[in-house]
Amino acid sequence: MSTDIHSIRKQLDVLEEELIARVPEHLFVQHILPIIAFEEGHKSLEPWQVLAGSVFNRMKVIDPSGATLFILPSIAVSPKTSGAERNSMQSLFEVMEGYAMRARVHPNLAIQYLTHELKDKVVTDPVNLAELKKIDEILVRYGKKPHLPQGISTASDKPTASSGFAEEVGDDL
Repeated sequence: MSTDIHSIRKQLDVLEEELIARVPEHLFVQHILPIIAFEEGHKSLEPWQVLAGSVFNRMKVIDPSGATLFILPSIAVSPKTSGAERNSMQSLFEVMEGYAMRARVHPNLAIQYLTHELKDKVVTDPVNLAELKKIDEILVRYGKKPHLPQGISTASDKPTASSGFAEEVGDDL
């Protein structure tokens, strides 16, 4: 039985690999590189949507012969909701109605209510430093400025003297 499961997993991995959009390098340089480099006038994610099918999809950048140059991580991560803490009896509309009623009484009361109602319902994943480093490597490859400050390490890197990700990077990422 476990052989069947492993075989199925391998087949799914192959299918997933085949589904990664193949984007010619010249289209990447023209349309995607300015987006990931935060160049002025390139804020729309539509080119990513068109080339990769979704901003949640990775893309395989290829040279003219079809060889893979690199795989660019997705530019967006979908938020996850916690099923364990979810109260299906109360919709977001009802939460917002409760917020509005409390806001008429006092803004702090409304904020406390909203914080309580939404806590543990949306789970945020930690920043994926490995993917950010991949993007930075691609930026450097094309002569662009990386986003992460020097000294940031991932779990797979050797420890550095950096004091911590949150302090060094801030909220700009």
